Parts: sequence; structure tokens; C-alpha cells
Amino acid sequence: MRPALLDVVGLATLGGLVVFCLRLDEFQPLLYKGGFVAVGLTTAVLVAVIAHPRSRVGSLLLGWRPLRWIGERSYGIYLWHWPVFMVTRPGLDVPLDGATLLALRLAVTLLLAHLSYRYVEQPVRHGALGQAWRAFRETDRPLRRGPGLRWAAAATPVAALCVVIGVAVARAEAPEPPAYLAMQEIHTATDPAPDTSADDPAGEDAPQNAPPPEDKNRQEAAAEPAPKRDPAEGGKRSGKQDRTDAKNAREAGAVEKARKEPAVAPASAGPVSAIGDSVMVGAAGPLQREVEEISTLDAEVGMQVSYAVDVLRSRRDSGQLGETVVVHLGNNGVFTRKQFEEMMRVLADVDRVVFVNVRVPRPWETPNNEVITSGVSRHPNAELIDWYSAGVGRPELFVSDGVHLQPPGQRLYAAMISERAGSD
Repeated sequence: MRPALLDVVGLATLGGLVVFCLRLDEFQPLLYKGGFVAVGLTTAVLVAVIAHPRSRVGSLLLGWRPLRWIGERSYGIYLWHWPVFMVTRPGLDVPLDGATLLALRLAVTLLLAHLSYRYVEQPVRHGALGQAWRAFRETDRPLRRGPGLRWAAAATPVAALCVVIGVAVARAEAPEPPAYLAMQEIHTATDPAPDTSADDPAGEDAPQNAPPPEDKNRQEAAAEPAPKRDPAEGGKRSGKQDRTDAKNAREAGAVEKARKEPAVAPASAGPVSAIGDSVMVGAAGPLQREVEEISTLDAEVGMQVSYAVDVLRSRRDSGQLGETVVVHLGNNGVFTRKQFEEMMRVLADVDRVVFVNVRVPRPWETPNNEVITSGVSRHPNAELIDWYSAGVGRPELFVSDGVHLQPPGQRLYAAMISERAGSD
């Protein structure tokens, strides 16, 4: 192949990989619908071009000394970047964010990778382990008297460590859930008051707490100890299972509803409805005190957007949605544009939909907030509460995970929602 053609192919594939790195991330469906295959094929072609002896892309461009330095330490960079990023969470572990924090993280990662390359990788590559083993075997110490003693000396500390770890694991007890997650879920509702002109003696005493149709069985199950789930990882509930459970529950509730549903469509349940995940569960007390107009509150540890849409649809169909709906979702996983639009179709007839963006030190924080912000700008009945900005530089509002709230954070959270969603 001609050198010029090699260079063209090499530059094209290298540019393609740069575009993939800048435009694709783990939250885009395209990555899983051919994206990985495209990246793999592009990489294979680029490697073939670089390996060709007549390629100038490899020798001149990718052979640049700083790039060679990074390449030699690339595996160490890969290993070290994760712990470095985990102990330098913005606003929690360090009072930095943005480009400054990124520069610090990269500098620390490169330093650690270089030290491990120089003092661990290189010595091992040049036979340091073999030399140490030969020196051990040739020593004149009493341990040299027999191979059995040498093996026993090596195996004893390993066996002791295994015993200690085994005993610790066998006797370990699951930790108690933190105070802010003592309650796994909340589902409250006030049914709309009946027409007082009817011959119903209940009058204004009719309102009562009741979950949406598919939540009746869930509320009974809530009386038993709830399983422990990681709030930041979204628990073990899958979106597909959520939709299946909600669909089955709605079908079962529809039979009962058909017998009791009045001839006219029910009116709005009250001024405010709220739905959220474990952050809202933890702040439910202050929130209900600050926003007395809340008529329905659905908050659950690990709630995903797909399940929340089903809950909102059920509330709407049963006439239990308020004139204002507060939505705080996206702490436990991806909140896509498609899900946002599906939710807004369910809430199309609601006067105001107040979205609270997320403050969660996870990879989906930025894309979720972008989806929420752009979605609010597209819908005239949608508004935004910038919870993310409210938490910047204020670690005292959060517990150690940087997501759930201390009492001061709960009060601020409730006050911000009350200011926007409460009565004027």
C-alpha cells in the first residue's frame, strides 16, 4: 500500500476515534447499538496502519515523545485514575470543581502511574521477582535446611490472613440503614372531596390517605421490613421489571376501579403533588411541614424514572394529581430525554411541573441535569429548581455520600420547593 494512502487511512481512523471519545458516552443508546462495533473496527484499522513499516502516522505523529511516555504508563494510569477520582469528589473531599479539579486529578494520577512504572513495573519486567526468589533459595539461613520449611514459612502468613478474613466475613452483620433511609418509601394521598350536593353524609370528612391503584399492594408490603438497597446505585429494580409490575398492577386495579368509578371524571386532588427518590424520602418531614398544600407524595428509595412515570400516570387516571407537580428524579440513574418527554405527556394538563435537578457525585449527574434543564425550556408549564447550584461548596448539607441530606440540607430543600411550589 502506498505511504500516502496509509497516512490518509491512519489520519481518518485516528480522527474517528477522537470523535467517538468526544461525542459518545455510556449513557447514549447508540453506543450499544453498533457504537462498540464501530469503535472496535476503527481501532483495528488504526493499529494495522500504525504497525505498517511505511506508515508515517505511527512513526511521526503517534511516536511523539510525550505520547510514548503516556503509552508506556497507560496501564498504570488506567489503574490509578479510579481511586484518585473516588477520593477527590468535588465539594465533598476537596473544595474544588471544574477544570481546576480535573487538572489536579490528572497530575496526581500521572505521578502515581510514573512511580509505579519506575519502582514496580520496570523492576518486575527486568527480573526482580526471579532474582529475589533465587536469593531466597540460596540463602545460608537455617530456613535453607529443607524445602518444606521454606514453603511453610511462605504459606503460614497467607493461611493466617485467609483465616482472619474468613472469620471476619462469617461473623459480619449487615449494617443498619442510616437514619435518613429508615423509611424505604412513602405513598400518601388525599382523595378529592365528593360533590356536597349529593346525598353523601360524609361531606368534608371523606378525604383519606390512599395510595394510587398499583400501590395498594405495595403499601401492605411496606409494613414488613423493606430490603436494603443502595440508594446511589438505584437498587436492583430494572426499568423493564418496573414497567411489568406497574402494568400488571394497573390491570388489577382497573377491575376494582371500574366498579367504583363515578360517571364524571374526578377533579384535581389538590394544589401540590410530589414524586421523588430517597432524597425526598429523607426530607419528607420538613417538606410536608413547609408545603402544607401537598395532597399526594410518592417517594421511594431507588426510584427510577420509568417507574415514576407509571406512578404519575396512575395518579392522573385516578384524579389524584395536584395543580402543581414537583418532580425530583435522576439521582439513581440515567434520566433520558425520551423519558422526560414521556413524563411531560402524562403531565400535559397540569398547570405547573416543577423539576428539581440533581446533586449526585456520579457520572450521570451532568447529563441528567442537562436533560432536565433543556426539557424545562421546551415546555411552558415546566419550571426548574436548581438544587445542584444550591449544594455547591456546602458539604454540611449532605451526609458522606454527597447525595442524601443532613437536617440543614433537608430544611433548605423543603424551603426551596415551598418557595416555588407552595401557595403565594
